[in-house]
Amino acid sequence: MSEWSYNFEKDLAIKIEGLKRMQTNYLNFRLLNNSARKIDELSRHCESCSAYKKDYDAILNQIDELTNNEDLLKLYESKMMEVVEHLRKHHQIKSKSYYSSYYAFFGLGLGLVLSLVFNLIYFDTLLSIVSLYAVFIGVIVGRIVGYITDKRMQKIGKTV
Repeated sequence: MSEWSYNFEKDLAIKIEGLKRMQTNYLNFRLLNNSARKIDELSRHCESCSAYKKDYDAILNQIDELTNNEDLLKLYESKMMEVVEHLRKHHQIKSKSYYSSYYAFFGLGLGLVLSLVFNLIYFDTLLSIVSLYAVFIGVIVGRIVGYITDKRMQKIGKTV
């Protein structure tokens, strides 16, 4: 962690100390802090990330006004989306539980298809009920595979 990242994290903690938990969750300061770390890490090789550090310093100075100023809040949200999109497109960095959600959805679809195929081949009321478990099993297996992938990506630093 560089000096900029350390100071940013420390100053952010001081600024949000008086805010209510609902406000800090609404303004997503956890994402702000984590993306600041990631931008600092990538700024050595990426000019856009270096430029974002200046934007983050400006955001830090305006935190007190964010809850009161609608226009400033919109700018903050658009800047956060821009940064997250940059990290996703140019550095292949995903959100913390991206793969868990992705594979759970994939497992849900696969479970539904298997359940429908099973119902078409073996049409029986009892077997129809049992085949619904294929959906749940698909979601569970997808979630497990996604969780493992999330942990692996987190280890190599590809998550925010």
